[in-house]
Amino acid sequence: MKVVAAFLVFQASWHIALAYSECTNVEEPEYQGGDRQCFDYDEVGMVCGWDGTPDEAYCEVSDNGLLVCARKKGGGRCDPGTKPHTDKAHDREL
Repeated sequence: MKVVAAFLVFQASWHIALAYSECTNVEEPEYQGGDRQCFDYDEVGMVCGWDGTPDEAYCEVSDNGLLVCARKKGGGRCDPGTKPHTDKAHDREL
C-alpha cells in the first residue's frame, strides 16, 4: 500500500513539473510596441517582450524550426528540449 501511495505522489509531482515546463508561444504579431515577436536574425534566448516583469518572454526555436517569442508556463525561459508550437510560415521581418 505504501508503494502505491508513493508512486501516486511521484506521478502527481511529475505531471505538475511537466505542466510548468510547458513552452508557450506568446507572440503578438500585430503589437504596435515594437517587440513581442522574434525574427530570423534574433538570437535564441534574447528577451522579446514583457521586459523585467514575471511575464518576460524569450526568443525560442519552435517545433517547426522558426523563432517565436515564448516563455515557460510557470515563467522564465523554456526548458531545454521543449519547443513552443507555431503556425506561422516564416520568421522574416517584412
